[in-house]
Amino acid sequence: MSKKKIVILFMIIIICIVNILVIKYEPDITQKDIQVVVAMKSDNLKEIQYYYASDEQTPYTYTEEQSQKNEINSESDISISCSIKASTTSLRMDFGTEASSVNVTGVSVVAEGKTYPIVTEKLQDVVLTNDVTVTKEDDGLHIDASDGDPYIAWNLKTWDLDGIVKSASATWVILGKSIVCLVIDILLVIMIWKQDILLSVPSSLYYNYKITWRLAVNDFKTKYAGSYLGIFWAFVNPLVTTAVYWFVFQVGLKSGRTCDFPFVLWLMSGLVPWFFFQDALTGGTNALLEYNYLVKKVVFDIDILPVVKILAAFFIHVFFTVFILVLCICYGYFPTVYTLQIFYLMICNFVLSLGLAYLASAIVGFFRDLTQIINIILQVGVWMTPIMWDATQYLGPKLQLVMKLNPMYYIVEGYRDALLAKEWIIGDGIWTIYFWIVAVTIWIVGVVVFKKLKVHFADVL
Repeated sequence: MSKKKIVILFMIIIICIVNILVIKYEPDITQKDIQVVVAMKSDNLKEIQYYYASDEQTPYTYTEEQSQKNEINSESDISISCSIKASTTSLRMDFGTEASSVNVTGVSVVAEGKTYPIVTEKLQDVVLTNDVTVTKEDDGLHIDASDGDPYIAWNLKTWDLDGIVKSASATWVILGKSIVCLVIDILLVIMIWKQDILLSVPSSLYYNYKITWRLAVNDFKTKYAGSYLGIFWAFVNPLVTTAVYWFVFQVGLKSGRTCDFPFVLWLMSGLVPWFFFQDALTGGTNALLEYNYLVKKVVFDIDILPVVKILAAFFIHVFFTVFILVLCICYGYFPTVYTLQIFYLMICNFVLSLGLAYLASAIVGFFRDLTQIINIILQVGVWMTPIMWDATQYLGPKLQLVMKLNPMYYIVEGYRDALLAKEWIIGDGIWTIYFWIVAVTIWIVGVVVFKKLKVHFADVL
Protein backbone atom coordinates (compact mmCIF):
# COMPACT_ATOMS: atom_id res chain seq x y z
CA MET A 1 0.00 0.00 0.00
CA SER A 2 1.37 3.42 -1.00
CA LYS A 3 2.07 6.19 1.53
CA LYS A 4 -0.71 8.25 0.03
CA LYS A 5 -3.28 5.52 0.63
CA ILE A 6 -2.00 4.97 4.17
CA VAL A 7 -2.44 8.66 4.94
CA ILE A 8 -5.98 8.63 3.52
CA LEU A 9 -6.88 5.52 5.52
CA PHE A 10 -5.45 7.03 8.71
CA MET A 11 -7.40 10.27 8.22
CA ILE A 12 -10.64 8.36 7.60
CA ILE A 13 -10.16 6.33 10.80
CA ILE A 14 -9.50 9.48 12.85
CA ILE A 15 -12.56 11.26 11.47
CA CYS A 16 -14.77 8.20 12.06
CA ILE A 17 -13.64 8.12 15.69
CA VAL A 18 -14.36 11.84 16.07
CA ASN A 19 -17.82 11.39 14.52
CA ILE A 20 -18.61 8.58 16.96
CA LEU A 21 -17.45 10.72 19.90
CA VAL A 22 -19.64 13.62 18.73
CA ILE A 23 -22.69 11.37 18.36
CA LYS A 24 -22.19 9.85 21.81
CA TYR A 25 -21.47 13.18 23.48
CA GLU A 26 -24.13 14.27 25.97
CA PRO A 27 -24.06 18.02 26.73
CA ASP A 28 -24.32 19.28 30.30
CA ILE A 29 -27.92 20.41 30.61
CA THR A 30 -27.85 21.19 34.34
CA GLN A 31 -26.79 24.80 33.68
CA LYS A 32 -29.58 25.47 31.20
CA ASP A 33 -31.84 28.38 32.06
CA ILE A 34 -35.49 27.47 32.53
CA GLN A 35 -38.55 29.30 33.85
CA VAL A 36 -40.94 28.18 36.54
CA VAL A 37 -44.37 29.77 36.03
CA VAL A 38 -46.72 29.73 39.03
CA ALA A 39 -50.46 30.38 38.52
CA MET A 40 -52.21 31.54 41.69
CA LYS A 41 -54.98 33.53 43.32
CA SER A 42 -54.57 35.76 46.37
CA ASP A 43 -56.65 38.17 48.43
CA ASN A 44 -54.10 40.66 49.74
CA LEU A 45 -50.63 39.37 48.86
CA LYS A 46 -48.32 42.29 47.94
CA GLU A 47 -45.14 40.53 46.80
CA ILE A 48 -43.46 37.15 46.45
CA GLN A 49 -39.73 36.53 46.57
CA TYR A 50 -38.30 33.33 45.13
CA TYR A 51 -35.12 31.73 46.50
CA TYR A 52 -33.51 28.84 44.69
CA ALA A 53 -30.68 26.50 45.69
CA SER A 54 -28.91 23.36 44.48
CA ASP A 55 -27.56 22.05 47.77
CA GLU A 56 -27.95 18.34 48.42
CA GLN A 57 -28.33 19.02 52.13
CA THR A 58 -31.36 20.09 54.13
CA PRO A 59 -31.94 22.80 55.15
CA TYR A 60 -30.90 24.43 51.92
CA THR A 61 -28.66 27.49 51.75
CA TYR A 62 -30.62 30.42 50.38
CA THR A 63 -28.95 33.72 49.46
CA GLU A 64 -30.12 37.06 48.13
CA GLU A 65 -27.89 36.56 45.07
CA GLN A 66 -30.02 33.56 44.13
CA SER A 67 -33.43 35.16 44.48
CA GLN A 68 -36.01 37.10 42.47
CA LYS A 69 -38.73 39.43 43.73
CA ASN A 70 -42.16 39.89 42.13
CA GLU A 71 -44.63 42.61 43.10
CA ILE A 72 -48.34 41.75 42.96
CA ASN A 73 -50.87 44.46 42.12
CA SER A 74 -53.99 42.41 41.42
CA GLU A 75 -56.37 40.24 43.40
CA SER A 76 -57.49 38.30 40.32
CA ASP A 77 -55.75 35.30 38.77
CA ILE A 78 -52.06 36.02 38.46
CA SER A 79 -49.09 34.27 36.87
CA ILE A 80 -45.57 34.79 38.19
CA SER A 81 -42.38 33.41 36.61
CA CYS A 82 -38.96 32.74 38.07
CA SER A 83 -35.79 32.01 36.06
CA ILE A 84 -33.62 29.22 37.50
CA LYS A 85 -31.05 26.63 36.42
CA ALA A 86 -32.02 23.07 35.59
CA SER A 87 -29.72 21.94 38.42
CA THR A 88 -31.89 23.68 41.04
CA THR A 89 -33.18 21.24 43.64
CA SER A 90 -35.16 23.57 45.91
CA LEU A 91 -37.44 26.52 45.17
CA ARG A 92 -38.66 28.62 48.09
CA MET A 93 -41.53 31.14 47.96
CA ASP A 94 -41.56 33.94 50.56
CA PHE A 95 -44.91 35.69 51.08
CA GLY A 96 -43.73 38.96 52.64
CA THR A 97 -44.51 39.88 56.24
CA GLU A 98 -48.29 40.35 56.19
CA ALA A 99 -50.95 37.71 56.61
CA SER A 100 -52.42 36.51 53.34
CA SER A 101 -54.16 33.63 51.64
CA VAL A 102 -52.78 32.08 48.44
CA ASN A 103 -54.19 29.40 46.16
CA VAL A 104 -51.55 27.86 43.89
CA THR A 105 -53.64 26.50 41.03
CA GLY A 106 -50.87 25.32 38.75
CA VAL A 107 -47.15 25.30 38.03
CA SER A 108 -45.41 24.79 34.71
CA VAL A 109 -41.81 24.71 33.50
CA VAL A 110 -40.78 26.51 30.30
CA ALA A 111 -37.65 25.14 28.60
CA GLU A 112 -36.47 25.96 25.06
CA GLY A 113 -39.80 27.70 24.43
CA LYS A 114 -41.85 24.63 25.34
CA THR A 115 -44.19 24.45 28.34
CA TYR A 116 -44.37 21.41 30.62
CA PRO A 117 -47.04 21.41 33.39
CA ILE A 118 -46.12 19.96 36.80
CA VAL A 119 -48.73 17.53 38.10
CA THR A 120 -50.52 18.27 41.38
CA GLU A 121 -48.91 15.34 43.22
CA LYS A 122 -45.45 16.82 42.68
CA LEU A 123 -46.58 20.25 43.87
CA GLN A 124 -47.55 18.69 47.18
CA ASP A 125 -43.95 17.62 47.82
CA VAL A 126 -43.18 20.53 50.17
CA VAL A 127 -39.90 20.06 52.07
CA LEU A 128 -39.84 23.19 54.24
CA THR A 129 -42.41 25.63 55.67
CA ASN A 130 -42.49 28.51 58.12
CA ASP A 131 -45.49 30.47 59.51
CA VAL A 132 -47.83 28.96 56.91
CA THR A 133 -50.60 26.39 56.85
CA VAL A 134 -50.59 24.26 53.68
CA THR A 135 -53.74 22.44 52.67
CA LYS A 136 -53.35 19.92 49.87
CA GLU A 137 -56.30 20.07 47.49
CA ASP A 138 -57.12 18.39 44.20
CA ASP A 139 -56.36 21.48 42.14
CA GLY A 140 -53.13 22.42 43.91
CA LEU A 141 -52.23 24.00 47.23
CA HIS A 142 -54.07 26.38 49.55
CA ILE A 143 -51.61 28.41 51.64
CA ASP A 144 -52.57 30.55 54.65
CA ALA A 145 -49.65 32.82 55.56
CA SER A 146 -49.36 34.49 58.95
CA ASP A 147 -47.74 37.87 59.61
CA GLY A 148 -44.35 36.45 60.67
CA ASP A 149 -41.86 35.19 58.06
CA PRO A 150 -44.06 32.92 55.95
CA TYR A 151 -42.57 30.74 53.21
CA ILE A 152 -42.75 27.28 51.68
CA ALA A 153 -40.05 25.37 49.77
CA TRP A 154 -40.60 22.76 47.06
CA ASN A 155 -38.42 19.73 46.45
CA LEU A 156 -37.61 20.06 42.75
CA LYS A 157 -35.87 16.69 42.55
CA THR A 158 -39.25 15.06 41.96
CA TRP A 159 -40.02 17.50 39.13
CA ASP A 160 -37.34 15.89 36.92
CA LEU A 161 -36.04 19.19 35.55
CA ASP A 162 -33.14 17.39 33.83
CA GLY A 163 -35.59 15.19 31.96
CA ILE A 164 -37.68 18.21 30.96
CA VAL A 165 -34.67 20.11 29.62
CA LYS A 166 -33.34 17.02 27.84
CA SER A 167 -36.70 16.50 26.15
CA ALA A 168 -36.97 20.17 25.19
CA SER A 169 -33.39 20.29 23.87
CA ALA A 170 -33.46 16.95 22.03
CA THR A 171 -34.13 18.46 18.59
CA TRP A 172 -31.42 21.10 18.96
CA VAL A 173 -28.91 18.55 20.26
CA ILE A 174 -29.51 16.24 17.30
CA LEU A 175 -29.32 19.17 14.87
CA GLY A 176 -26.10 20.41 16.50
CA LYS A 177 -24.47 16.99 16.37
CA SER A 178 -25.48 16.57 12.72
CA ILE A 179 -23.98 19.95 11.78
CA VAL A 180 -20.73 19.19 13.64
CA CYS A 181 -20.40 15.78 11.97
CA LEU A 182 -21.12 17.34 8.57
CA VAL A 183 -18.47 20.02 9.05
CA ILE A 184 -15.92 17.42 10.19
CA ASP A 185 -16.66 15.24 7.16
CA ILE A 186 -16.33 18.22 4.80
CA LEU A 187 -12.96 19.02 6.34
CA LEU A 188 -11.93 15.39 5.77
CA VAL A 189 -12.86 15.58 2.09
CA ILE A 190 -10.91 18.83 1.70
CA MET A 191 -7.88 17.39 3.49
CA ILE A 192 -7.89 14.31 1.23
CA TRP A 193 -8.43 16.47 -1.85
CA LYS A 194 -5.62 18.90 -0.94
CA GLN A 195 -3.39 16.42 0.89
CA ASP A 196 -0.38 17.04 -1.36
CA ILE A 197 -0.46 20.74 -0.50
CA LEU A 198 -1.26 20.25 3.19
CA LEU A 199 1.39 17.59 3.74
CA SER A 200 4.06 19.64 2.00
CA VAL A 201 4.39 21.96 5.02
CA PRO A 202 5.04 19.19 7.61
CA SER A 203 7.36 17.61 5.06
CA SER A 204 9.32 20.86 4.65
CA LEU A 205 9.65 21.20 8.42
CA TYR A 206 10.82 17.59 8.72
CA TYR A 207 13.56 17.94 6.11
CA ASN A 208 14.58 21.43 7.26
CA TYR A 209 14.20 21.15 11.02
CA LYS A 210 17.85 22.03 11.70
CA ILE A 211 17.85 25.24 9.68
CA THR A 212 14.38 26.09 11.06
CA TRP A 213 15.71 25.81 14.60
CA ARG A 214 18.85 27.82 13.83
CA LEU A 215 16.86 30.58 12.17
CA ALA A 216 14.42 30.72 15.10
CA VAL A 217 17.24 31.01 17.65
CA ASN A 218 19.01 33.60 15.51
CA ASP A 219 15.76 35.55 15.05
CA PHE A 220 15.24 35.59 18.80
CA LYS A 221 18.79 36.85 19.45
CA THR A 222 19.07 39.43 16.64
CA LYS A 223 15.71 41.05 17.39
CA TYR A 224 17.36 42.93 20.25
CA ALA A 225 20.91 42.99 18.88
CA GLY A 226 22.68 46.30 19.41
CA SER A 227 20.89 47.16 22.66
CA TYR A 228 22.81 47.03 25.94
CA LEU A 229 20.41 44.62 27.64
CA GLY A 230 19.87 42.43 24.56
CA ILE A 231 17.22 39.72 24.82
CA PHE A 232 16.42 40.94 28.33
CA TRP A 233 14.00 43.38 26.66
CA ALA A 234 11.98 40.45 25.33
CA PHE A 235 10.91 39.71 28.89
CA VAL A 236 10.72 43.26 30.23
CA ASN A 237 7.96 44.45 27.89
CA PRO A 238 5.36 41.76 28.84
CA LEU A 239 6.24 42.10 32.52
CA VAL A 240 5.78 45.88 32.46
CA THR A 241 2.48 45.49 30.57
CA THR A 242 1.26 42.99 33.16
CA ALA A 243 2.33 45.28 36.02
CA VAL A 244 0.40 48.20 34.48
CA TYR A 245 -2.76 46.11 34.08
CA TRP A 246 -2.41 44.82 37.64
CA PHE A 247 -1.98 48.33 39.04
CA VAL A 248 -4.93 49.74 37.11
CA PHE A 249 -7.39 46.95 37.93
CA GLN A 250 -6.33 45.84 41.39
CA VAL A 251 -4.95 49.03 42.92
CA GLY A 252 -6.94 51.61 40.95
CA LEU A 253 -10.25 49.81 40.45
CA LYS A 254 -9.97 47.62 43.56
CA SER A 255 -10.40 44.26 41.83
CA GLY A 256 -9.28 42.06 44.71
CA ARG A 257 -10.35 38.60 43.54
CA THR A 258 -11.94 37.32 40.36
CA CYS A 259 -13.78 33.99 40.24
CA ASP A 260 -12.49 33.30 43.78
CA PHE A 261 -8.84 33.57 42.66
CA PRO A 262 -6.24 36.30 43.35
CA PHE A 263 -6.59 38.84 40.56
CA VAL A 264 -2.88 38.88 39.67
CA LEU A 265 -2.93 35.10 39.05
CA TRP A 266 -6.18 35.27 37.12
CA LEU A 267 -4.78 38.13 35.01
CA MET A 268 -1.40 36.52 34.34
CA SER A 269 -2.88 33.14 33.41
CA GLY A 270 -4.84 34.93 30.67
CA LEU A 271 -2.04 37.20 29.51
CA VAL A 272 0.58 34.43 29.13
CA PRO A 273 -1.15 32.63 26.21
CA TRP A 274 -2.31 35.96 24.75
CA PHE A 275 1.24 37.37 24.63
CA PHE A 276 2.38 34.32 22.67
CA PHE A 277 -0.55 34.53 20.27
CA GLN A 278 0.04 38.25 19.75
CA ASP A 279 3.80 37.90 19.13
CA ALA A 280 3.35 34.80 16.96
CA LEU A 281 0.68 36.38 14.75
CA THR A 282 2.51 39.70 14.43
CA GLY A 283 5.85 38.03 13.67
CA GLY A 284 4.34 35.40 11.39
CA THR A 285 2.50 38.04 9.36
CA ASN A 286 5.75 39.87 8.63
CA ALA A 287 7.89 36.73 8.18
CA LEU A 288 8.20 36.99 4.39
CA LEU A 289 8.73 40.74 4.53
CA GLU A 290 11.58 40.42 7.04
CA TYR A 291 13.21 37.50 5.21
CA ASN A 292 12.54 38.80 1.69
CA TYR A 293 16.19 38.14 0.75
CA LEU A 294 15.56 34.42 1.39
CA VAL A 295 12.27 34.44 -0.48
CA LYS A 296 14.11 35.42 -3.67
CA LYS A 297 16.51 32.49 -3.38
CA VAL A 298 15.27 29.65 -5.54
CA VAL A 299 16.94 26.94 -3.45
CA PHE A 300 15.50 28.08 -0.12
CA ASP A 301 12.26 26.52 1.16
CA ILE A 302 10.23 29.53 2.33
CA ASP A 303 7.52 27.29 3.83
CA ILE A 304 9.48 27.30 7.09
CA LEU A 305 9.62 31.10 7.54
CA PRO A 306 6.27 31.55 9.40
CA VAL A 307 7.28 28.67 11.68
CA VAL A 308 10.60 30.40 12.40
CA LYS A 309 8.82 33.50 13.74
CA ILE A 310 6.39 31.45 15.82
CA LEU A 311 9.22 29.41 17.35
CA ALA A 312 11.02 32.64 18.23
CA ALA A 313 7.89 33.81 20.08
CA PHE A 314 7.55 30.38 21.69
CA PHE A 315 10.89 30.78 23.52
CA ILE A 316 9.49 33.75 25.43
CA HIS A 317 6.22 31.92 26.02
CA VAL A 318 8.05 29.05 27.75
CA PHE A 319 9.73 31.53 30.10
CA PHE A 320 6.43 33.18 31.06
CA THR A 321 4.74 29.82 31.52
CA VAL A 322 7.41 28.89 34.05
CA PHE A 323 7.04 32.34 35.60
CA ILE A 324 3.28 31.98 36.13
CA LEU A 325 3.80 28.47 37.58
CA VAL A 326 6.25 29.88 40.13
CA LEU A 327 3.87 32.75 40.90
CA CYS A 328 1.01 30.30 41.47
CA ILE A 329 3.17 28.31 43.88
CA CYS A 330 3.95 31.49 45.81
CA TYR A 331 0.19 32.01 46.25
CA GLY A 332 -0.37 28.40 47.31
CA TYR A 333 -1.65 27.02 43.98
CA PHE A 334 0.68 24.06 43.50
CA PRO A 335 0.93 22.09 40.23
CA THR A 336 -1.34 19.06 39.92
CA VAL A 337 -2.20 16.61 37.18
CA TYR A 338 -4.50 19.30 35.75
CA THR A 339 -1.45 21.51 35.15
CA LEU A 340 -0.28 19.07 32.46
CA GLN A 341 -3.05 20.46 30.27
CA ILE A 342 -0.75 23.43 29.60
CA PHE A 343 1.20 21.29 27.11
CA TYR A 344 -2.02 20.52 25.24
CA LEU A 345 -3.00 24.20 25.30
CA MET A 346 0.43 25.17 23.95
CA ILE A 347 -0.23 22.91 20.98
CA CYS A 348 -3.66 24.49 20.51
CA ASN A 349 -2.14 27.98 20.54
CA PHE A 350 0.68 26.94 18.21
CA VAL A 351 -1.65 25.39 15.62
CA LEU A 352 -4.06 28.34 15.67
CA SER A 353 -1.22 30.88 15.39
CA LEU A 354 0.49 28.90 12.62
CA GLY A 355 -2.64 28.74 10.47
CA LEU A 356 -3.24 32.46 10.84
CA ALA A 357 0.45 33.20 10.19
CA TYR A 358 0.47 31.29 6.89
CA LEU A 359 -2.69 33.07 5.76
CA ALA A 360 -1.60 36.56 6.83
CA SER A 361 2.00 36.27 5.59
CA ALA A 362 0.78 35.19 2.16
CA ILE A 363 -1.65 38.11 1.83
CA VAL A 364 0.43 40.90 3.38
CA GLY A 365 2.82 41.00 0.41
CA PHE A 366 -0.09 42.00 -1.84
CA PHE A 367 -1.95 44.07 0.75
CA ARG A 368 0.50 45.80 3.12
CA ASP A 369 -2.30 47.43 5.12
CA LEU A 370 -3.07 44.01 6.59
CA THR A 371 -0.30 44.55 9.16
CA GLN A 372 -2.09 47.60 10.58
CA ILE A 373 -5.46 45.83 10.48
CA ILE A 374 -4.05 42.91 12.48
CA ASN A 375 -2.58 45.30 15.06
CA ILE A 376 -6.01 46.88 15.53
CA ILE A 377 -7.67 43.46 15.79
CA LEU A 378 -5.17 42.44 18.46
CA GLN A 379 -5.81 45.63 20.43
CA VAL A 380 -9.54 44.94 20.40
CA GLY A 381 -9.08 41.19 20.85
CA VAL A 382 -7.36 41.46 24.22
CA TRP A 383 -10.58 43.03 25.57
CA MET A 384 -12.99 40.82 23.67
CA THR A 385 -11.37 37.51 24.59
CA PRO A 386 -11.66 38.72 27.48
CA ILE A 387 -8.38 38.88 29.40
CA MET A 388 -8.76 41.68 31.96
CA TRP A 389 -12.39 41.19 32.96
CA ASP A 390 -14.66 38.25 33.73
CA ALA A 391 -17.41 37.81 31.14
CA THR A 392 -19.48 35.60 33.46
CA GLN A 393 -19.92 38.49 35.91
CA TYR A 394 -21.04 41.14 33.44
CA LEU A 395 -22.65 39.38 30.47
CA GLY A 396 -25.77 37.30 30.05
CA PRO A 397 -25.74 33.75 28.66
CA LYS A 398 -26.22 34.84 25.02
CA LEU A 399 -23.35 37.33 25.02
CA GLN A 400 -21.15 34.82 26.83
CA LEU A 401 -21.89 32.39 24.00
CA VAL A 402 -20.78 35.00 21.47
CA MET A 403 -17.54 35.50 23.43
CA LYS A 404 -16.84 31.76 23.37
CA LEU A 405 -16.90 31.76 19.57
CA ASN A 406 -13.48 33.42 19.76
CA PRO A 407 -11.05 30.43 19.73
CA MET A 408 -8.64 32.27 22.02
CA TYR A 409 -11.35 32.23 24.71
CA TYR A 410 -10.98 28.45 24.83
CA ILE A 411 -7.20 28.69 25.27
CA VAL A 412 -7.26 31.48 27.86
CA GLU A 413 -9.94 29.78 29.98
CA GLY A 414 -8.02 26.55 29.56
CA TYR A 415 -4.93 28.08 31.16
CA ARG A 416 -7.05 29.34 34.06
CA ASP A 417 -8.70 25.96 34.51
CA ALA A 418 -5.32 24.19 34.43
CA LEU A 419 -3.50 26.56 36.79
CA LEU A 420 -6.21 27.82 39.15
CA ALA A 421 -9.57 26.06 38.92
CA LYS A 422 -8.01 22.58 38.60
CA GLU A 423 -10.53 21.41 36.02
CA TRP A 424 -10.31 19.43 32.77
CA ILE A 425 -10.73 21.79 29.86
CA ILE A 426 -11.14 18.83 27.49
CA GLY A 427 -14.14 17.77 29.56
CA ASP A 428 -16.06 20.64 27.99
CA GLY A 429 -16.40 18.49 24.87
CA ILE A 430 -18.46 20.70 22.58
CA TRP A 431 -16.07 23.65 22.86
CA THR A 432 -13.03 21.41 22.38
CA ILE A 433 -14.55 20.09 19.15
CA TYR A 434 -15.49 23.63 18.10
CA PHE A 435 -11.96 24.92 18.71
CA TRP A 436 -10.34 22.21 16.64
CA ILE A 437 -12.81 22.64 13.80
CA VAL A 438 -11.96 26.36 13.70
CA ALA A 439 -8.20 25.80 14.12
CA VAL A 440 -7.98 23.08 11.46
CA THR A 441 -10.13 25.11 9.07
CA ILE A 442 -7.88 28.16 9.50
CA TRP A 443 -4.79 26.00 9.03
CA ILE A 444 -6.14 24.42 5.84
CA VAL A 445 -7.13 27.79 4.38
CA GLY A 446 -3.83 29.35 5.43
CA VAL A 447 -1.65 26.64 3.91
CA VAL A 448 -3.66 26.42 0.67
CA VAL A 449 -3.59 30.21 0.16
CA PHE A 450 0.14 30.30 0.99
CA LYS A 451 0.90 27.60 -1.57
CA LYS A 452 -1.28 29.18 -4.27
CA LEU A 453 0.39 32.59 -3.89
CA LYS A 454 3.89 31.24 -3.34
CA VAL A 455 4.94 31.62 -6.97
CA HIS A 456 4.29 35.37 -6.82
CA PHE A 457 6.13 36.15 -3.57
CA ALA A 458 9.47 36.92 -5.22
CA ASP A 459 7.78 39.43 -7.56
CA VAL A 460 5.80 41.39 -4.94
CA LEU A 461 8.55 41.38 -2.31
